[in-house]
Amino acid sequence: MPSDKITIYLKEDDQSWGLASKIELTGVKEDIYPLVHEMTHSLLGYGNNFGSDHGYFTQEGFASYMEDQYGKNKLYLKNT
Repeated sequence: MPSDKITIYLKEDDQSWGLASKIELTGVKEDIYPLVHEMTHSLLGYGNNFGSDHGYFTQEGFASYMEDQYGKNKLYLKNT
């Protein structure tokens, strides 16, 4: 079931992840912006620690595709 609200936290440590109602982003101070990637996980209902019932490709593969297509801005491209 989709969440009515998604809260986004900017963190300095660990790794980024997205669940139905919560996204934690890291690396923003280092000009890494994984928002599109993690938002894809949140909006598509993924986030049960990559449960095998959804399949790895459809979870991580599609999130990576969305990040490549829509998540790279000028600041991100300048540093790659």
